Amino acid sequence: MKAALSVLVSLLVVLVLGTTAAMATPPPVAAPATQTAGQSNGSDQSATADATSTQSSPSNVNIPVRVLSPGNDGSVDQSNSSTALAGAVNLNATQQHTGQNQAGGSGGPATQAAGQDNTSHQTADSTASSTQDSPSNVNIPVRVLSPGNDGSVSQSNDSSAASLAANLNATDQSIGQNQAGSGGPAVQAAGQKNGSSQSADSTATSTQDHAVNYNIPVRVLSPGDGGSVDQSNSSTAVALGVNANLTGQKIEQNQAGGGSYGGVPYVQAAGQQSASTQDATSDATSTQCDPANYNIPVRVLSPGNDGSVEQSNDSTALSLAANLNKTDQSIGQHQAGLAPAVAALVQAAGQDASNKQDAGATATSTQSHASNTNAPVRVLSPGDAGSVDQSNSSFAGALALNANLLCQSIWQNQGPVAVRP
Repeated sequence: MKAALSVLVSLLVVLVLGTTAAMATPPPVAAPATQTAGQSNGSDQSATADATSTQSSPSNVNIPVRVLSPGNDGSVDQSNSSTALAGAVNLNATQQHTGQNQAGGSGGPATQAAGQDNTSHQTADSTASSTQDSPSNVNIPVRVLSPGNDGSVSQSNDSSAASLAANLNATDQSIGQNQAGSGGPAVQAAGQKNGSSQSADSTATSTQDHAVNYNIPVRVLSPGDGGSVDQSNSSTAVALGVNANLTGQKIEQNQAGGGSYGGVPYVQAAGQQSASTQDATSDATSTQCDPANYNIPVRVLSPGNDGSVEQSNDSTALSLAANLNKTDQSIGQHQAGLAPAVAALVQAAGQDASNKQDAGATATSTQSHASNTNAPVRVLSPGDAGSVDQSNSSFAGALALNANLLCQSIWQNQGPVAVRP
């Protein structure tokens, strides 16, 4: 289609020039009216973002000891977190516009030629890695002959990684040509070519190894209530790779009024070509190895109530790779007015659009040997045990999406044409 389009336009130009030389008898004064315009734009963009967060063997320890010391323990909040964020973005907004106008009085050839060429290449790489190795939270309150209440305990180990790679290319090409009132050969030729290549690669990795939360309250001859316990180990990875290509091409040609000298034809030729290549890859991996939550309250001759216990181990991986290509091509041609007796009115238009999209998304969530333990021990210690909520979850979600919105439109009109006697 591309080669045929080029040959078509070339043959039309040769036909017009040959017919003009063979048929037309030049007037005494025939000044040529010529307009020529050319535009070329090239853009090359590259963006790379890397974020790495490493946390090795973080430890939080709370061990209050009471001997013959009545009183209440305060609340305990312990947290270990590792976070990495990376973003790489390319934005390319290119506009090309050519406007040509010829009007009135030229007895010579009236020629308009316009060409536009745009090439864009974008690459975005984003990597985020969060590693948490052997985080530990320990709470061991000890009471001996010390009545009182334990405070609430919140323990958390988190590892998160988020990555974003995005390319946006919005290209607009427009050619407007108008000829009116020429007595010589009237020729309009317009060509547009657009090429876009986009690549987005996003990787997010979150690794949590041997996360442990301990809560071991010990009471000996110490009446009182235990506080609520909240323990959580989570690993999350999110990756997003997106390509968006919005290409608009428009050609408007108009020939009206006047006849051509010696029966020279009116000719309009227009060609459009658009090629787009998009590649989006997204990988998200969340690995949680041997997470453990322990709650072991011990009471000896210590009446009282245990608080509620909530324990959770989560591993989540989300990945999205998306390509969006919206290509709009439009050609409008109009011929009207007075033509010679031997005139040939010709309109030719060609459009070619090719689109290649590739989207791959991978999400992996692995949870190994997740353990939540609640072992309350009471010896001669009346009281109520609190509610217990334990949860282990592993979730992986992946989405690969290609959207191609291609619109091609050709509008041609001839008439009314009055033939000169």
